[in-house]
Amino acid sequence: MHFAAVQSGLVLKADSPYKTLKDLVEFARKNPGKVTYSTSGVGTPMHLAMEYIAKKEGIHWTHVPYTGGAPALSAVLRGHVTAMSDSTEWLPDVKKGSLRLLVTHGEKRMKSFPDVPTLRDLGYDFINETVFMMAGEQYFFTSSRLVKEVATFGGDVRTLVPDFVMDRFASRLAKKSAEKRRG
Repeated sequence: MHFAAVQSGLVLKADSPYKTLKDLVEFARKNPGKVTYSTSGVGTPMHLAMEYIAKKEGIHWTHVPYTGGAPALSAVLRGHVTAMSDSTEWLPDVKKGSLRLLVTHGEKRMKSFPDVPTLRDLGYDFINETVFMMAGEQYFFTSSRLVKEVATFGGDVRTLVPDFVMDRFASRLAKKSAEKRRG
């Protein structure tokens, strides 16, 4: 069994007037309930991140839960909601410039977006590093096989998982290789 922890963050359309999380919070403060945000469901860590911010700031924004990341992403891309708080379904759209990443929920900044702050960087004592687990035959989990499988879905495993998971994976792989060489 192997695991990976994916990053999550808050995105909005690139042409949005809100350039920072502070801008979004200030608008929400002056316009209670007008900021809407999508997530992949009620009670998810990404939903809780938004509610944590709202409670700490004394604001009210409107949660619009969806049954998964894809419909939540579609909602922000089509302008049905102001923002989306979710895992990296937004990554390709941020990279191509149709969405802007305001903040990430991880403990450390993402290597892919070193200029984007974490919630902790902004003074919010909240992190989310959602862990996914998968089980399968041992041969599947060799690094080249896993990277190749993820790539068939248009992804890159190195951009989807936090650095500490990749470091741990590389360390385990190096250890196993050394053990095999010793016989």
